[in-house]
Amino acid sequence: MINRTLSHYKVREEISRGGMGIVCKALDLKLNREVALKVLPPELVSDPDRKRRFIQEAQAAAALNHPNIAVVYEIDEVDGVDFIAMELIEGEKLSDLLQRGTVTLEQAVRIVTEVADGLAKAHSKGIVHRDINPSNIMVTEDGHIKIIDFGLAKLVEPLPEEAAEAQTRARRETSVGQIMGTLAYMSPEQARGQDVDHRNDIFSLGVVLYEMLTGDLPFTAPSAAEVPHAIINDPAPSLPSASPSHVVEKCLAKDPADRYQTADELAADLRYGKRGATKAKRWGLPGAVTAVGVLVLGFFFFRPSFETSGEVINSLAVLPFENTRNDPHVEYLSDGIPESLINRLSQVPQLRVMARSSAFRFRDPRADPQAIGRELKVGAVLTGRVVQQGDRLNVQAELVDVENGMQLWGRQYEHELVDLLTVQNDLAAEISQALSLKISGAEQTRIATQTVDSEAYQAYLRGRFHWRKRTNEDFSKAIEFFDEARLTDPDYALAYAGLADSYFLLGGQFYGADENYAPADAIAQARRSALEALRLDEDLAEPPATLAFIRYAYDWDGAEADFLTAIERDPHYVTARRWYALYLSLMQRSDDAIEQSRRDVELAPTSPLANRGLGTTYLAAGMYEEGIEQFEAALELAPEFPLLREQLMDALWAHGEREKAVVIAEAYGRISARFSDSCSKGRSRKLATPLPPLPSGFGAADSS
Repeated sequence: MINRTLSHYKVREEISRGGMGIVCKALDLKLNREVALKVLPPELVSDPDRKRRFIQEAQAAAALNHPNIAVVYEIDEVDGVDFIAMELIEGEKLSDLLQRGTVTLEQAVRIVTEVADGLAKAHSKGIVHRDINPSNIMVTEDGHIKIIDFGLAKLVEPLPEEAAEAQTRARRETSVGQIMGTLAYMSPEQARGQDVDHRNDIFSLGVVLYEMLTGDLPFTAPSAAEVPHAIINDPAPSLPSASPSHVVEKCLAKDPADRYQTADELAADLRYGKRGATKAKRWGLPGAVTAVGVLVLGFFFFRPSFETSGEVINSLAVLPFENTRNDPHVEYLSDGIPESLINRLSQVPQLRVMARSSAFRFRDPRADPQAIGRELKVGAVLTGRVVQQGDRLNVQAELVDVENGMQLWGRQYEHELVDLLTVQNDLAAEISQALSLKISGAEQTRIATQTVDSEAYQAYLRGRFHWRKRTNEDFSKAIEFFDEARLTDPDYALAYAGLADSYFLLGGQFYGADENYAPADAIAQARRSALEALRLDEDLAEPPATLAFIRYAYDWDGAEADFLTAIERDPHYVTARRWYALYLSLMQRSDDAIEQSRRDVELAPTSPLANRGLGTTYLAAGMYEEGIEQFEAALELAPEFPLLREQLMDALWAHGEREKAVVIAEAYGRISARFSDSCSKGRSRKLATPLPPLPSGFGAADSS
């Protein structure tokens, strides 16, 4: 079979073999991608029943499209060889992980939750797997869970809303009295040879969860022939009270009516059950003593409801999502989705949301969310992953309790890219619920509802992605995307706000002159865009802040009113506070400026820009020691930020600490050569003004 070509698939190596076929890795010569081929062995081709079940597996899996189910591409027969082409899953079976004893308690709950999500999809199509066991659960290299092998799947009565699709589903597999499946994981009705429905899979999944928690199977006997009797008659061994005993007991109920009635219900109980524990330790399978001891210490405290624990968490950090495939075309989503959540959740008065500039410093997906949360001094941390496959988007998010390191909530979303807003609406609503926040109806609507054309929204996210890079080239790209959003949806206020911010920073020449944009024209365009944004949405915070800096040079009182309006509309909008603090410094209102800068640092304690802003207001107030200390803090956060180095050296020189200034200048070599040269010749050096004037009398701004 190796090196043989079946249709347009070239077989490369054998991966595994079992009773239903041989699985090989192959290359799809048409699409130049690796796939898995499941081949029916020649000795079984003549067996009509085996061949029928083989075809049935392909039909059952092909009817399903879910991130937790292996994708089937096609089934074919070439020269008497029957095969199924399916998704190649790089990873290993859960059974292999269990043999090594490398499953943590946290992983066990996540695995069962994701399997339940996949089963919910299958059950909605009227398909029962009938052989859920660790050998049919794959853990991918990036931690996702995939259900494989629908060889024993059968069709049951579909859910009402799915009835129209019944003709595409797998047909009934066995008659009553025929026992099929993996013995130790069978439900009582399956062990009796009775007809089964979707609750059979829930029982089997309960066995898998029990095995992961204890290292043992719940129903055992001296011989295989006696195992069905144990499954049918013996009660499941009890779990420690501090374990998810409620979930396991409900899954393993003898009567299907006493189990979870849907896989969605099981997944909900796992996600929203009360959790109060430290991080799970790893244990080995030779004995369950370590696992039981760990459980007794109190890892999980589940409740038989779907509600959260009721313990309100009032501070949150939303980290940048992981671009799992390092796809440059997905970066705008891995940044844009969490940034959108920050903006939405910041509107909740009783929730302190860490500013983007602080949260987005933590981009390493391997970093510990609990440690990050402690550094940021928040109660919960949201992490996530984004994968785009063609026009489909997979988003996985997890909310972690910083105090004990356990998952408060988790969800995986699989949607068309055009449904991106639906994903974000759901995320915002479910996160606020998981935090047990008491939110008014109006606030909930504001958080969880955003209506705009999907293409316009994607263009807006791309625009903000480039705007954040803070180069003139990226500002120009941002303008292109904001324009695209505006033209796609002329009533999209945020698109105009993005244009205002981009034109403003270009016109102010904060990042150097741009020959394509005359300063006066760019500033005028910024003003027009900001006013149009306010006309479309008078509640936005961004346009008043931009307008304030545009107009401060000729209307000081009006500028301050705009700053205060922006801050009132969104107290978490740090850019408004940062710009307002610099404005106050220019007005020589040092105490007010320092107060605003301190508030900025409170909202974004690990932001170099926030710390730099506070340093600037200290210097403007003549508080050199405090300013130098703040610039040093900012430089520690962003050691490669040239402007910070220049400003710190300026402050040291002005404060008389010239030797220290020269040492810093020389340490950075050629970047600060001109500064080092002036110092060595004893030339005087003036303290940089905190806010350079804009051209044509339009005012000034910080780069934020």
